Amino acid sequence: MFMLGIRPMELPWEFAITPELFTLKTFGPGEHPFPSRYASSFKTLMAETNVFLPALIDDFWAHGGSVRIQSFPDRASLQALDEPLIVNCTGLGARRS
Repeated sequence: MFMLGIRPMELPWEFAITPELFTLKTFGPGEHPFPSRYASSFKTLMAETNVFLPALIDDFWAHGGSVRIQSFPDRASLQALDEPLIVNCTGLGARRS
């Protein structure tokens, strides 16, 4: 990932909390091909969710997975579930159809 700016940058806070995982390298003027004074980079994994998510869901269903959309009014109703694994995908179903 590259970050561009008029002055050297620091890691965003969400990456800076684990600096051992994200080593920031800063490039000064003339040390990079971008139209900015400074460029900084660090390695990270990015996924194109429009491609990745449908493939992941297809694999999940192909291997016997199931999806159940359910609301939980309180902690007790969540703890009452028998399922051994629960995945919180709030962002995927946050809007009612």
